[in-house]
Amino acid sequence: MSAHKPWKRVPIGGLQSTMHDISIVAVIIGKTEYRKVVSKSDGAVKYVCTLTLRDSPHDIVNYTVWMEREALELLSSFKIGNIIELINPRIIQRDFGSTRDNYQPSSTSQFNLMNVEGRTRIVEVNEDNYELQSIFYQPSKSSNYLNVMDILKCRQLVGRFVDLFVGVRSVGPVKSFLNKEGEERRVRDVKLFDETASCLVFKIWDENLIAMSDSWEPRVTILFLADVKVSFDEWRCSTFISSSSKTIITEEPVSDIVDSLRGYCQVANFSTSSRLDSIVANLVPETITQVHNVYSLNLEAESPVQDKDALLISNIYGYITRISDIDEHVPISLRCGYCSQLYKSDQELGFQCCQNMDCREYRSETPEKHAIKQFNIKLDITDETGTLIACNFRHEAVERYLGTKIDNFLKLSEVTRKDLKWELLMAPMRLTMAVLLPTLDKRSAVFTVIHAQETSLQEICAKMPNPVPI
Repeated sequence: MSAHKPWKRVPIGGLQSTMHDISIVAVIIGKTEYRKVVSKSDGAVKYVCTLTLRDSPHDIVNYTVWMEREALELLSSFKIGNIIELINPRIIQRDFGSTRDNYQPSSTSQFNLMNVEGRTRIVEVNEDNYELQSIFYQPSKSSNYLNVMDILKCRQLVGRFVDLFVGVRSVGPVKSFLNKEGEERRVRDVKLFDETASCLVFKIWDENLIAMSDSWEPRVTILFLADVKVSFDEWRCSTFISSSSKTIITEEPVSDIVDSLRGYCQVANFSTSSRLDSIVANLVPETITQVHNVYSLNLEAESPVQDKDALLISNIYGYITRISDIDEHVPISLRCGYCSQLYKSDQELGFQCCQNMDCREYRSETPEKHAIKQFNIKLDITDETGTLIACNFRHEAVERYLGTKIDNFLKLSEVTRKDLKWELLMAPMRLTMAVLLPTLDKRSAVFTVIHAQETSLQEICAKMPNPVPI
């Protein structure tokens, strides 16, 4: 840069609409993908991109660049995290609540900035600027963030934009596809978590954010996500979030919340049983609207998937046609009170104990101290299209259906337990299933009943899908 500058350096917080010949030094905290815009009047093609700039904890402004195709390469050299000097931008009074606000990141300034062709310039600032570098790691919003469980439980959030602190659980591969215009696009799924829930899928559509995610490390990277959109996957019957032109991501944010989350990242239990625990604990049966019959559910379970934790949640309307013996010898298993994994026999110790090497109770000589007793019941489920053999009947679902805890059930007489068994076998049922889908490494599908509720023959006739898909 020249030693003589005819422009005046102004902070974002000091902008006024009457200013000219100014410059702003700030860090880029967000950058949208280039969007092609075709003029309706003359068919001219231009490209638009928005940089979100910040120069203090409280001051953020959006700078929108309209350019010809030839200028794309020049702007592509500026990345999220770069410190730049913006020279001679046009200052425009912001129209709060306008359509533009729906498509660009949240900002604190009452102005928007735009480029003026032939006058506005961007220059990278190469010298160290500790103040701006530290600001880059401060969350772009200061309050009203949610946790993962809030998003998973509240269907009213679907379609809205939310903010949250999360840890990275896994970073998936980048997948390519063709959009409606025949252009190649890319997307990446990242699994996130916090102390409240072990998995929330984050779909990243923006190329700048996909590049940012290349460096994320499972159990290490902490993120603050601002303005991610909540959506619902009808097939998987699960909520997910996705990036948009409004989204700002802060890596390794500076916040009191991060310290506890970072510690949890190192000990979080990501086992499928733990995830199923979370689903069952927060299950609201009325929100599960997907319905399969036995035939279609078996078809779903025949195709291997890459994701080893892929779960399908759906309802089946039918009958329990076989159940484990619960009248004479109630099938019971023991589960670790720390890591939730089932106890297994240890030949060396001569009894059942926790075999999870990451658990503090691994091969404990006093396993009974922390053992959780639970039902270990198997079911056959039948409708007019077939039968699912030996499905697991989730412990919590058994207690919920029977209306009693396992210790109280064991105290019931054999006659009473037999009566309850026959009630299960004779009633038309709505059964909510969690299907752990098969994987490429040859694991078979696992069917688990997570909720059981008696229903009527009329509801079965109304809700059951066609016997064979048309």
